[in-house]
Amino acid sequence: MLTLIEQGQQESGLSDVHYNLVGFSKWELNDEAGAIEAYKHSLAINPSNVSSLRGLCLLLNGKGRDKEALPYAKRWRGIVPEDPEAVEWSSVIEENCR
Repeated sequence: MLTLIEQGQQESGLSDVHYNLVGFSKWELNDEAGAIEAYKHSLAINPSNVSSLRGLCLLLNGKGRDKEALPYAKRWRGIVPEDPEAVEWSSVIEENCR
Protein backbone atom coordinates (compact mmCIF):
# COMPACT_ATOMS: atom_id res chain seq x y z
CA MET A 1 0.00 0.00 0.00
CA LEU A 2 2.81 2.39 0.90
CA THR A 3 4.43 1.74 -2.48
CA LEU A 4 1.18 2.61 -4.25
CA ILE A 5 0.90 5.89 -2.34
CA GLU A 6 4.47 6.83 -3.18
CA GLN A 7 3.92 5.94 -6.85
CA GLY A 8 0.87 8.21 -6.83
CA GLN A 9 3.18 11.05 -5.92
CA GLN A 10 4.83 10.80 -9.32
CA GLU A 11 1.49 10.88 -11.13
CA SER A 12 -0.47 13.57 -9.32
CA GLY A 13 1.59 14.72 -6.36
CA LEU A 14 0.84 14.14 -2.72
CA SER A 15 -0.68 16.54 -0.24
CA ASP A 16 0.76 17.30 3.17
CA VAL A 17 -1.71 14.84 4.66
CA HIS A 18 -0.51 12.09 2.32
CA TYR A 19 3.11 12.73 3.26
CA ASN A 20 2.11 12.71 6.93
CA LEU A 21 0.54 9.28 6.46
CA VAL A 22 3.61 8.06 4.60
CA GLY A 23 5.75 9.32 7.49
CA PHE A 24 3.62 7.55 10.07
CA SER A 25 3.65 4.33 8.01
CA LYS A 26 7.41 4.39 7.56
CA TRP A 27 7.84 5.02 11.28
CA GLU A 28 5.69 1.98 12.03
CA LEU A 29 7.86 -0.04 9.64
CA ASN A 30 11.01 1.11 11.50
CA ASP A 31 12.17 3.25 8.58
CA GLU A 32 12.89 6.29 10.72
CA ALA A 33 14.99 8.05 8.08
CA GLY A 34 12.17 7.63 5.56
CA ALA A 35 9.63 8.85 8.11
CA ILE A 36 11.67 11.97 8.85
CA GLU A 37 11.96 12.71 5.13
CA ALA A 38 8.20 12.23 4.61
CA TYR A 39 7.32 14.48 7.56
CA LYS A 40 9.65 17.17 6.19
CA HIS A 41 7.93 16.88 2.79
CA SER A 42 4.59 17.32 4.50
CA LEU A 43 5.83 20.45 6.27
CA ALA A 44 7.28 21.86 3.06
CA ILE A 45 3.74 21.79 1.66
CA ASN A 46 1.99 22.88 4.87
CA PRO A 47 4.25 24.27 7.61
CA SER A 48 1.32 24.13 10.05
CA ASN A 49 0.58 20.41 9.80
CA VAL A 50 0.48 19.65 13.53
CA SER A 51 0.62 15.90 13.06
CA SER A 52 3.80 16.14 10.98
CA LEU A 53 5.36 18.56 13.45
CA ARG A 54 4.57 16.17 16.28
CA GLY A 55 5.93 13.14 14.44
CA LEU A 56 9.10 14.92 13.41
CA CYS A 57 9.75 16.21 16.93
CA LEU A 58 9.27 12.80 18.51
CA LEU A 59 11.42 11.03 15.93
CA LEU A 60 14.26 13.54 16.05
CA ASN A 61 14.19 13.57 19.85
CA GLY A 62 14.33 9.78 19.87
CA LYS A 63 17.42 9.93 17.66
CA GLY A 64 19.12 12.46 19.97
CA ARG A 65 18.75 15.22 17.37
CA ASP A 66 17.14 17.81 19.63
CA LYS A 67 18.86 20.81 18.04
CA GLU A 68 17.32 19.84 14.72
CA ALA A 69 13.95 19.23 16.41
CA LEU A 70 13.89 22.55 18.26
CA PRO A 71 12.45 24.79 15.48
CA TYR A 72 9.74 22.21 14.78
CA ALA A 73 8.93 21.96 18.49
CA LYS A 74 8.61 25.72 18.76
CA ARG A 75 6.36 25.87 15.70
CA TRP A 76 4.21 23.01 17.06
CA ARG A 77 3.78 24.77 20.40
CA GLY A 78 3.11 28.08 18.68
CA ILE A 79 0.25 26.60 16.68
CA VAL A 80 -1.39 24.79 19.62
CA PRO A 81 -0.07 26.55 22.75
CA GLU A 82 -2.66 24.92 25.02
CA ASP A 83 -1.95 21.35 23.87
CA PRO A 84 -0.30 19.59 26.84
CA GLU A 85 1.70 17.30 24.56
CA ALA A 86 3.08 20.22 22.54
CA VAL A 87 3.98 22.06 25.74
CA GLU A 88 5.66 19.01 27.27
CA TRP A 89 7.69 18.02 24.21
CA SER A 90 8.79 21.54 23.37
CA SER A 91 9.95 21.96 26.98
CA VAL A 92 11.85 18.66 26.90
CA ILE A 93 13.51 19.47 23.58
CA GLU A 94 14.40 23.02 24.68
CA GLU A 95 15.89 21.67 27.92
CA ASN A 96 17.93 19.08 26.00
CA CYS A 97 19.39 21.87 23.83
CA ARG A 98 20.80 23.76 26.82
